Amino acid sequence: MSCTIQSCNRRPSPEPVRPAAGPRPASSILQNARNRRTSFRGTTSSICARSVTGQSKTPTTTRATISTTTSTTAALPTRKARRPTASKPHLISSGPLMVASGSPPAHRDMTPANACLTSMTTTPDKPPTWVRWNTRTPRPSRRSGRPFRPPAMKRRTPNTKPISLSMSSAQQVFDRLNQHNWRLALQDSGCEDWRRHWTLDGSNCTITHSPEGMEFKSGPEAGDHSNHGVLWTRERFSGDLKVSFEFTRLDTINRYVCIAYFHANGIGEGEYVKDIHRWSKLRELPYMKTYFEKMDLLHVSFAAFGNRDDSPEDYIRVRRYPVREDRSFEQIEVGDTVHKTGLFIPGQSYHMTFIKTRATLALKITGGAQPCYHCWNLNTVEATESGYFGIRQMWQKHSRYKDFHIYTNTRASEL
Repeated sequence: MSCTIQSCNRRPSPEPVRPAAGPRPASSILQNARNRRTSFRGTTSSICARSVTGQSKTPTTTRATISTTTSTTAALPTRKARRPTASKPHLISSGPLMVASGSPPAHRDMTPANACLTSMTTTPDKPPTWVRWNTRTPRPSRRSGRPFRPPAMKRRTPNTKPISLSMSSAQQVFDRLNQHNWRLALQDSGCEDWRRHWTLDGSNCTITHSPEGMEFKSGPEAGDHSNHGVLWTRERFSGDLKVSFEFTRLDTINRYVCIAYFHANGIGEGEYVKDIHRWSKLRELPYMKTYFEKMDLLHVSFAAFGNRDDSPEDYIRVRRYPVREDRSFEQIEVGDTVHKTGLFIPGQSYHMTFIKTRATLALKITGGAQPCYHCWNLNTVEATESGYFGIRQMWQKHSRYKDFHIYTNTRASEL
């Protein structure tokens, strides 16, 4: 005799009739079958069993198949099961154990409280073994409305790319900041005398003018710090800054960097007072170490290359000066470095626009195949509120600048 035991998600109605001998434990069928040397074979079906104590209102669920030989005494209840129907499976009552025959009912609710999630297989030489029952199609739960997934099932990993700030997001940040009411504070076409708006650190640099703009040429000898050069604005700027200019690289060596300085001040210790023009004589030799140790400013490298080879891979990098005992030169970097921009080709002009607020630095570069946008979060470093703007070129750099515009805005500082 064989009996296939199915799952039941409904509570029986009416209450099953118990044998006159009194309640039997839930495992009595299996135990009696073992005592009578009954052979159990491990095909699977399901049991929907109520708690032996009767204290739980929600049926607990298992899965099992019980197969017995016809030569042994019947261990299952003798009550004959009616023919099962598709809508309501027949229940065989045996004390607290309810056995359902027929095909498994359709899933009506897959909540953890009444879902049949496990199966039980038995063998003559070992107790029942519980295994997982994987349901291929999870049904929505009435409680949460979300599909319930059994613990054994693995969620599919969505085919998504790593989260990062895309160019479109950087463009949105730039466009939002660019819409503020900016006030023009400095304008220089680059075709007139540069001394009207600028001062120069470095005696070996040359500056010339033409209708195409201002040419800034650093000293020719690499390794000699007197061949660096820095242009500083004479005017000091407070609040948020928007700086735009046209840049053309005229050198052809893929080494060294150009740098833009924002809100530059002295560190305020000893002779390095806040006003950098008061100690300009200390920078007649524009040694790089003097700037990143004695100045308080935001640094942006552009048209930048390595110092040891001629690799064409350029980068754009942001730093927050000064270096201190608790942070080295490598530790003053801000955010991510932009590598391999594909820009700054010698002889090709690019229009660069920087927008610096208290919390954000946004950059837009046009002139290439398509506009390039990037932005940096400045909330991770100390804010800079006011100071001078500068352009630095390392030795052997040669560039042309045109149409300098510097704008200020004191009402956008929260962005």
